[in-house]
Amino acid sequence: MLLDRQPALLQVACFDTAFHRGHPELADRYAIPEELYQEGVRRYGFHGLSYEYVAERLRQVAPNLAHKKVIVAHLGSGASMCALHAGHSVESTMGFTALDGLPMGTRPGQLDPGVVLYLMSEKRMSAEAISDLLYKKCGLKGLSGISNDVRELLRKLRPAGEDGARLLRLPYRAVCRDAGSSDARGWTDSCSRLASERTRLPFVKRWRNG
Repeated sequence: MLLDRQPALLQVACFDTAFHRGHPELADRYAIPEELYQEGVRRYGFHGLSYEYVAERLRQVAPNLAHKKVIVAHLGSGASMCALHAGHSVESTMGFTALDGLPMGTRPGQLDPGVVLYLMSEKRMSAEAISDLLYKKCGLKGLSGISNDVRELLRKLRPAGEDGARLLRLPYRAVCRDAGSSDARGWTDSCSRLASERTRLPFVKRWRNG
């Protein structure tokens, strides 16, 4: 429709996976048959536009870190982490799709593929039903049984105290897990965060300050 109305208008496509294309091959591989890898079943990584911006900003606001190994955490309704080296992506928590990695607003993050097989064989769920579950009904929404909106969760869980938010610690346990994994491989000179309402949760503030 836009092309019909404005045929001379310049249009630009920005791919959210492009920033991660320089990954070492092993960082992009799954332990699956080679023909599937050649067909494109591989780790792509997402939130690349966000991480590219962070890499550029680091050169401006923290030039002493820009050339080092930095872990960036993108914490929003969609969440992921990226290991940067000299401003280039070397690893991402997201993989073939934006379902992988950290638990998110409505997506589960890292999940044993056997769970999907169970849903198919035991629950008799269709591919469409499983897709709807994984993309729209998991993550913070699934854990809380209330919402993926942290502002609403804070209002409703605060009266219950720390116990009410216990399960919501899971996404940040995953942050610590993946940050620790990167650190163990020598990928940590510094950490940076892209924050949202999620960071208002009490235990996230302690992680940020600790």
